[in-house]
Amino acid sequence: MFNLMPSFQLITFDLDNTLWDVTPTLIKAEQVLAQWIRSQHPDASTQYNLEAVQAIRDQLITSHPSLRHNLTELRKTTLKVFFQQTGSSETQATEHAKTSFEVFFEARNQVEYYPDALNCLTVLAKKYTLGALSNGNANIKKVGLNDVMSFHFNAESTGHAKPHRAMFDQALATQNYSPDQCLHIGDHPSEDILAAQQLGFHTLWINFDSKPWPLDQPPSAELTHWRDGETIIANLEGVPAQS
Repeated sequence: MFNLMPSFQLITFDLDNTLWDVTPTLIKAEQVLAQWIRSQHPDASTQYNLEAVQAIRDQLITSHPSLRHNLTELRKTTLKVFFQQTGSSETQATEHAKTSFEVFFEARNQVEYYPDALNCLTVLAKKYTLGALSNGNANIKKVGLNDVMSFHFNAESTGHAKPHRAMFDQALATQNYSPDQCLHIGDHPSEDILAAQQLGFHTLWINFDSKPWPLDQPPSAELTHWRDGETIIANLEGVPAQS
């Protein structure tokens, strides 16, 4: 009897710069946050600028290296320090940081998907288990992926950013699949593709700019537009994973 099951059952996705361009999203979120601080804390806002915030972030990462992989806590703590430096008490600064982070986070999740990305995900979700593995702190419910993604692990939840294997291991353990049953899709050659290859995953490199592959071992396939996603993934069925 022929086995009609696909060669992989699980597809994991990076998020930022794989399903959407994160740069304009973050720029807009920073603008929304700055405007909110100007309207709600006009005195403090005279000292609020990206250079000052970056200086605080750098100091925090130096003194608390674990914050590097926890973008939510890093931003909250940065905002708290900023408000303390501009005259708020610790209690006030904590509350201001909490509220201002919520403003930023709402805007940070107002993403604009690459053309055809959502359509492709909707089709794939009917055949495969889908999940997200991201170094960023996007919220899959807020970005509208809750109906197609079965799980989401990130650097905050696992304590490690890709290319560390923690996120991949977590996905395999919770979904009970072996690496050769899995496809990872992402834009970063080392953090996504190489990291997944080393564990035995199939890999699909997001390469919208048609750049040459920069590493030794190529991905299983490349994707230059999401309209071709379903076809390229179907063509990978039965192809041995690389490791």
